[in-house]
Amino acid sequence: MFVDGGPVGNLLRDNLVDNITLYWLTGTGASAARWYWEFGRAQAAAHAAGPAPPAVSVPVGFTTFPGPSDRPRSLW
Repeated sequence: MFVDGGPVGNLLRDNLVDNITLYWLTGTGASAARWYWEFGRAQAAAHAAGPAPPAVSVPVGFTTFPGPSDRPRSLW
């Protein structure tokens, strides 16, 4: 972050070049950027959704199937 054209905090030229070199040489820039993008998006969605609902106090269960389940019999 820059204030009045100068770096603020740990954003010095040497630190910036070190980080760019690290991601460039290891080829991990895209995966790191994706992680930050997904994390930021999840945080924004959580803040937009409001407070978390209260915990469920009764036993609850669910199931998921990898594909469509069979059609129910016609007697049902």
